[in-house]
Order: sequence, then C-alpha cells, then structure tokens
Amino acid sequence: MKPLSEKYRLIMVDQLGMGASSRPDFTITDAEEGVAYLVDWVEGWRKSMNNLTGFVLAGHSFGGFISGHYACKYPEHVKKLLLLSPFGIPKRHFTDDEFDEEYKKIQPFPGREKKPPKIAFKIIKMIWKKKWSPFGALRASPGWINDYYFNKWAKRRIVGDVPEEELTDFKSYMKEVLTRKGSVEYALFVIFDHYCFSKVPLDDVDKLQKLNIPITFVYGDRDWMKLVGNHTVLETNTYPHKEEFSKNYTVENSDHHLYFDNPQQFAQIILEDLANLDKIPYPHQQPANVEEILKADQQSR
Repeated sequence: MKPLSEKYRLIMVDQLGMGASSRPDFTITDAEEGVAYLVDWVEGWRKSMNNLTGFVLAGHSFGGFISGHYACKYPEHVKKLLLLSPFGIPKRHFTDDEFDEEYKKIQPFPGREKKPPKIAFKIIKMIWKKKWSPFGALRASPGWINDYYFNKWAKRRIVGDVPEEELTDFKSYMKEVLTRKGSVEYALFVIFDHYCFSKVPLDDVDKLQKLNIPITFVYGDRDWMKLVGNHTVLETNTYPHKEEFSKNYTVENSDHHLYFDNPQQFAQIILEDLANLDKIPYPHQQPANVEEILKADQQSR
C-alpha cells in the first residue's frame, strides 16, 4: 500500500458481506441475478462517493470476478481494469461425463507433489449441492480448533517470506472475518460450479472480449488459480489500443495471495503497468475532485 499510495489515491473497498462490511442474508439462487446483485452494490457505492468516475478498478480473486463484471456493465466509469489472480474467467470446457478424461490432465497444485484424489471432487459436489460453507464449521468450533486451522492454512497458502508478526496479525484478522455471520460467501455456490468454473464466465463473447478499456492480468508464478484460470482474453479482446495498454504479468515466488507472497514486486508491477495511465484514451468525464471524494467518504461512513 505504501509505494502505491505515494503516487495514487487508494480506496480499499470491502466487498459486501466480506471483511468488516455489513453481512446481509444471501438468498439468491440464480447465477446471473447473483452477479447483478453484487455489481449493483459496487455501483451504489460509486454513486455514494460523489459519483466517482475515471478510476482504475482492481480486484483480487472473487473480487476480480466482480470487478470484471462491473467494468463490463459500467465501462464508462473505469479507465483501466486490473485483474489480480481473478476467479471465474474461463468457461468449463468439459461435461460431467468427460471428467474422467479431464482428471488425467489435472496437474498438482503448486507446491504439492500429488493432485487431489478423484473422490475429493465427488465430496465437493455433495458439499456444493448442500451449500455447506467450510466457515460454517469454523463458526461452530471451539477457539483452539480455529487456531489450529488458521495456522495450518497460513503455512500452506502463504509462500512468501512474511515477517512473523505480520503473519500473526493476518491469521488473527482472517479468523475474525471468516468466523462472522455467513453472507455473500454463499454466492459462490450459486455463481460457480463444484469444479470452480463460473456459470457466468468473464471470457464469454459479450463480456471481457468486447470490453473497450485496457485490461491487465497479474498472476503468481505458482498460482493455483491458473489451474482454473487458463484463458485467452488478451488475445481475443477487441480493444484497439491493447498492444500498448493491456498487459499480462507474473509475480515471482508467489501463489494466489500476490500481495502477501511478494508485496515488493507486486507493487512494482502495478506502478509499471500504470506508468502510462495518462496516455490511455478516455473519452468520459474526469475523476471527481479529491476533496469532494474524501468528503463523500466521510459522509458514507
């Protein structure tokens, strides 16, 4: 955050139902309706920020998925889209009957010697059907079980050289956040299938392929999202200036959590990518006055 904030005004937004935001019940059962619900929430937030426009929109993982759909619906407000190890880009290219052949092609998750056993997918399918969130089990568990789980999770998922005190704070934060009331996490069961492919994928012909603004993708070199994220968006996108402004970067020594695994290079890549931001053709109105944005932010709080 520090090197980015020295050059740009950063606004870090908790997606509805996550982080420390409010946690409404999520009862939607249709995938497209679920996406529209989350996209319209972002648009409502934008309006509350004094109709903020002309901004760079960045989203990580599921946040990248929602950011992509937002940019497709409201491209007039987005000057550039940064998708950071995003979820939900490609279509599923196989049927349930073809899964046995597809399983033979699956590679182990980065950093592991073996790929998930085939029975794991059957268990996940059952969990998906019943919408059993793993966080639901954590909420019903004693504190020591939560501590054990988050210690194991952090050891497996955070691959960078993170200072011990920061890792301790991160585990504490994740425990507080993930054991709160369930909300938009249940949207995952509606919008995605049990293979982790979206029912409303972003590489549909009417989504990112036709988006007329620059798109940059950033993945880790051992990013597990690539296992469900191979796509050709930058090749098929019709934006006329994509050779100059749309990029694809890889963060070294990093898995899915780019900002934690290698924060220095992660920030360096974003600064490099935005170095020619002022040159991007942008026919829409310019961003609101910074003082007005801050005033609107205080009022919204």
